[in-house]
Amino acid sequence: MTKLKFLIPVIFFIAIISCKKEHNNTKSVEKTAIKTTITVDSFPDSLVLNKFGVGCIVSYSKKGANENILMQGAGVPAEIGRSLFIMKIDGTLQLFHSNDERDVKTVNENLIKAKLSNKDYEVEVITHIGQSFEASDSTEHFGTIKITRRKDNSVISIDFVGGVAC
Repeated sequence: MTKLKFLIPVIFFIAIISCKKEHNNTKSVEKTAIKTTITVDSFPDSLVLNKFGVGCIVSYSKKGANENILMQGAGVPAEIGRSLFIMKIDGTLQLFHSNDERDVKTVNENLIKAKLSNKDYEVEVITHIGQSFEASDSTEHFGTIKITRRKDNSVISIDFVGGVAC
């Protein structure tokens, strides 16, 4: 009988510890499995023009829309070989500072690839160069923007149209 009095509390204690461990493992799996869709919103030129220096500005819109989703130009203060890319992702303006020699590669005269990142996102821009318009000093662009959110590895790809205006 004394063995039974000792054995019952030990079994009860082991059962409680086992339940707690299993419950904690379930919570951590649930937290890592949740992914949300990345949103890319448009924004007006006037919201970001004070961030660019003088010179040409690249502006891209979602295909079929006429609102900026990405703008690129020389940052303020302007530095040679550096660009500033701006997007509105998940409701906030995101800035991507680029070292043009490292981050932006001209594959050929009609194809440019840019790989950008900040603390929250990685962005890959594949740009095809279209027609040039000498009278307005502008060039037509089209391609794809791929965005990856670092915290949960969610990904979205967007087809764009736009171009360079000087």
